[in-house]
Amino acid sequence: MEENNQTFENSGNINIEETPAEEVVTSERTPAEEVLASEETPVEEVVTDDVNSSGEVAGNDETPAEEGFYNVEFSEEEIERAAEQQKSRKKISAAIVASIALFAVITVVIVLIAILKVGDESEHDHDHGTDVLSELASQAEAVPVNPGEETPEHDHDHEEDLETPAEPFDYTDYGVEVTIGDYKGLILDVAEVRVTDEDLTNFEKTFLENRGLTEFREVTDRPAALNDTVVIDFDGVVDGEHHPKTTGTDLEITLGSHRMIDGFEDGIIGVGIGESKVLNLVFPDPYTDPDFAGKPVDFTITVKKISEKYYPELTDELISENTEYKTVTEYRDATKKDLLASKESEAKQIAFQEAVESLVLSSSFNDNVEAEINDRVSYYRSYYDNYFMQYTGVDALTYTGLSEEDFTNSLRLRAEPEVKYPYVYQAIAKAEGYSPTPEERSQKFDEIFYDMYGFENEEAVYKSFTKKMCDVTVENELLTSYGYNWLLKDLGLSE
Repeated sequence: MEENNQTFENSGNINIEETPAEEVVTSERTPAEEVLASEETPVEEVVTDDVNSSGEVAGNDETPAEEGFYNVEFSEEEIERAAEQQKSRKKISAAIVASIALFAVITVVIVLIAILKVGDESEHDHDHGTDVLSELASQAEAVPVNPGEETPEHDHDHEEDLETPAEPFDYTDYGVEVTIGDYKGLILDVAEVRVTDEDLTNFEKTFLENRGLTEFREVTDRPAALNDTVVIDFDGVVDGEHHPKTTGTDLEITLGSHRMIDGFEDGIIGVGIGESKVLNLVFPDPYTDPDFAGKPVDFTITVKKISEKYYPELTDELISENTEYKTVTEYRDATKKDLLASKESEAKQIAFQEAVESLVLSSSFNDNVEAEINDRVSYYRSYYDNYFMQYTGVDALTYTGLSEEDFTNSLRLRAEPEVKYPYVYQAIAKAEGYSPTPEERSQKFDEIFYDMYGFENEEAVYKSFTKKMCDVTVENELLTSYGYNWLLKDLGLSE
């Protein structure tokens, strides 16, 4: 590419601690590529992160897109999808997620964890999806830098700190009371699943990609098609003028990667090598460059090269050299078994989610629960506003382009289950007559304060928290875990 070209990458998700924007710039890109890239997270992948028959971790092999005229507008479907993917992480003790209800959490634990992390560094896992604001915030960290400007190295040591915000850390007893629904009458409606030929094909492609056995081959006998990688020159006219930021040469993009603004990649499909086409498009609003936000743009593109990814045919030799299996038949039989087990597990998780959701909906809470939910929404609003101001210079509402109502609803979609689910699990534990033993309390205390957050002794713990707060935390954590596990067992999902 030409010397003045540049690109911007994601640097991760949101962090509780506000860290300076990480600038990731490649020297060879044009100013036209000054735009935020999308870090796509897998949605309900067919294969979970379990080790599969090939000895690999099944999952999405996509990497963050590098550059493009990216559209930061989100559809309602994307917002709902992103919200459903939200999972709490190590910062939240035994996190509760409304979408899959995999872990149980309690409000007080969340409170303490957030206090623990203020001003301190910690280790975090990397296995959670993000809500829409987290996705946008990760994009916001790709800060445009002028061509030729010296760029700091990307600090990979701090990538793990980029995370969704911790919960409000002001300890408050909201006095929430819950009348639990018929938790013994829940129905687990598990959908039937099967492994399709498409599932198997997609898995085998991922296997070949992970093993480095694929290659790109140049195409000369047909026009560009979806999933092809093309090299193009482009010239964009805005307000009747050509701009350096909308003009470039030798831009390489994969059609269908959604790196560019709406219509850009689709418009290249069907164009042959050496052919040109004018794309009449509109920049999204908001846009990373406010000078172009919402404006029409006419891109003249010329296709210079077309390549497609080549996947070799599976052979007994290839399988024996790269897996524990001797033949393609053995490998495929084992893969089908793994895929079926994964899909069955996913179906059970979805069914459990639906059952617990129905229980929460049939339970009643006193009015105090709204105060807790609203406080959490307010905390998230403040956090995201500060975050986007830091990285983009505008608040979260302006950056997302959402209405006030939609923005608040997206925050509430996350906050409400985080508040209500622990109360329901605790109510189940109490209804079943569970009372933590001294041994259980001691063990849970050690897990939370020593193992998870590194306090050396009780004296160090009690310098940060009162004994009452610690006791309540341990109590509610044990009650929450008991109620959650009781439901799993009652619904036949655990021994």
